[in-house]
Amino acid sequence: MRLIVKGDDLGWTDGVNAGFEKAARDGILTAAGAMPNMPAFERGIQLLAPYRHVSLGQHTNFVSGFPVSDPSRIPHLLNAQGQFLSTRYIRSLDQSKGDPMPYYEEYFYEIEAQVLKFIKVVGRKPAYLEGHAVGTQSSERAVDDVAEKYDIIHICHDGTNPYGLFCAKLGKYAMDIFKTADQFEQYTCSPEQAILEDQFGILGHETAQIFFHPGFVDADIFDASSFNGVRMRDVQALCSPAVKQWIDDHKIELINYCDLRKEAESVAISR
Repeated sequence: MRLIVKGDDLGWTDGVNAGFEKAARDGILTAAGAMPNMPAFERGIQLLAPYRHVSLGQHTNFVSGFPVSDPSRIPHLLNAQGQFLSTRYIRSLDQSKGDPMPYYEEYFYEIEAQVLKFIKVVGRKPAYLEGHAVGTQSSERAVDDVAEKYDIIHICHDGTNPYGLFCAKLGKYAMDIFKTADQFEQYTCSPEQAILEDQFGILGHETAQIFFHPGFVDADIFDASSFNGVRMRDVQALCSPAVKQWIDDHKIELINYCDLRKEAESVAISR
């Protein structure tokens, strides 16, 4: 079988970037989702530049930090301080009666601005496009339309993708920790064991993708996100000798999104 190993949140902080670099250098990481609007974005891109086996995608962010686009064009997406409305706020909205954030044009404008910044910094289009943390009907539609405009693979919030890959999200596993009474469990959890026991049902699929949030916890990410301790555990899992042996034992080929794109184009040409 074949497996894409993706990390989310590249560029959020320097600590997160350092975790990505280790996972690319010493681990099994094959794809990295970068956040063009975050302060450590360009440094994160530079850190991963030597690792050509890691495809760089855009982990589009409109729930944290400041926008890339003109703030006056996206007023409904920002708070009084000019920063994006938080994940917590978006999740608190009642979506039972329709989209509580029906601002498709504003989402499209910001997403496209982030894509253009990505292209300027990286020198090429993102290998894939997705949204960060939480999405609305309008934001998902906007991501999809920007992806279509620039001919980029779109990975939806539920993990669906144009190639029909099976999706296992370790991020969801980690987020489930926050539903327990013990908030410190994220520091002692074991994504490594979850992989070794195939708790996500990866085996048996021709091609699969699995999502992580690698990173080392610095003060910036500690202040910005409650999702932090598990990032270190993700780095540990990605670099684990036992996980590498598990991959060898099951004859798993590690690939990235660029490989999939080339394969699809090759099939199209042959037709």
